[in-house]
Amino acid sequence: MPQEKGPNFVKIGIGVFLVFAIVATCLTTIPASKATTPKVEQAPVVEKPDTPENQKPEDAFYAAKLSIEKRLKAPTSAIWPDWETAKIGFKEKTQTWIVSSYVDSQNDYGAMIRTYYVAEIAYYPGKGWEMIDFESMKN
Repeated sequence: MPQEKGPNFVKIGIGVFLVFAIVATCLTTIPASKATTPKVEQAPVVEKPDTPENQKPEDAFYAAKLSIEKRLKAPTSAIWPDWETAKIGFKEKTQTWIVSSYVDSQNDYGAMIRTYYVAEIAYYPGKGWEMIDFESMKN
């Protein structure tokens, strides 16, 4: 014997229909330009390093020194060699300088430690010197 559908079943059916009708109305009232227009961001402008005509090897050494001092535990204790003793070269392909040298400075315990380093730096007009890569090895 089939059960009769009571008033609750009808009320639920009407409620589901109203929810679908409201959702459909909301979706059709959203402007198409806002719903489908993706946000496009412009790619950043990549600056190229300056050519070496305006740069000197000693400039590259001192720029590397300034960047490396920020990494030392006790920068005021640092003892640097003269720039002439450093190995300094220019990479034509990337327009960057390679500086290979050392620095003596105190560690956390106050002991003087010699740290050898190789730094790759570049000069950007209007921006200045920037460290591109850095590797160090304590002696």
